[in-house]
Amino acid sequence: MSVMYCPERTRRVRGVVLIEVMIGITLGLLVLAAALGASALAFSAAAAGSSAADLQQRADLALALIGRQARQAGAVQLDPAGASVVFRTSFKGWNNDGLPVSGLEGSSGRPDTLRLSRAFVDGELDCLGDMPARPGPNLPPDSVDNEYLIAPETANDNRSALYCHGNQANNKQALISGVDDLQVLYGIAGSPGTVRYVKAGDVTAATQVLMLSVCLQLSGVGSVVAGTTADCDGKPLPATKTAGRMVRLARGIFMVRNALPA
Repeated sequence: MSVMYCPERTRRVRGVVLIEVMIGITLGLLVLAAALGASALAFSAAAAGSSAADLQQRADLALALIGRQARQAGAVQLDPAGASVVFRTSFKGWNNDGLPVSGLEGSSGRPDTLRLSRAFVDGELDCLGDMPARPGPNLPPDSVDNEYLIAPETANDNRSALYCHGNQANNKQALISGVDDLQVLYGIAGSPGTVRYVKAGDVTAATQVLMLSVCLQLSGVGSVVAGTTADCDGKPLPATKTAGRMVRLARGIFMVRNALPA
């Protein structure tokens, strides 16, 4: 039995097979592209979630540190006096200015500086874990002073960080990395039963700070564009401020529970 060879039919069969192969390759590439796109979205979502969680943890820690000191500001210790107690009068405030709560207003939108001072109690340490300096031999420290400010962190590519300056001279250390701004308002007594918020320059020995309103602006590490687009004052954040990072605002209002004696 002989088999006849038909070149034209063979070419048609080969053409059909080639078309099927090309269609299969195309479909495979489409499936691969879809899988890569889904993976990219998943990685992006995971990165955004990780950055958001990191920002939240750092924001909570920063507000907890400041809040603890703010609530204790003043904290004039009580001494027994017969059947009653009296306020100890040795507390002199921040740098002997008589103020348990004060600060510096940042010029031209720059970060503020917050200063908190409280009376020394045995075992009390400043924000860096240091013992306050003693005014003289065998004399207890007058107060525990903590100053919070924003400054570049050399060890972290000069990114901004929340620093604390304790009682020891020239001892300033970064507490929380990636904190770009600190804005503070001081709540003082307004009309009866109300509190009005003022800037640092309006806080004097004649005004008693009752509340603190603190706003922190934090930025993430990775290049994830998400989160807030406004700063602590509600103004739009320019692209140069975010640098492609996730930005979050953290706000806290703290009651100053202790007053200096009259």
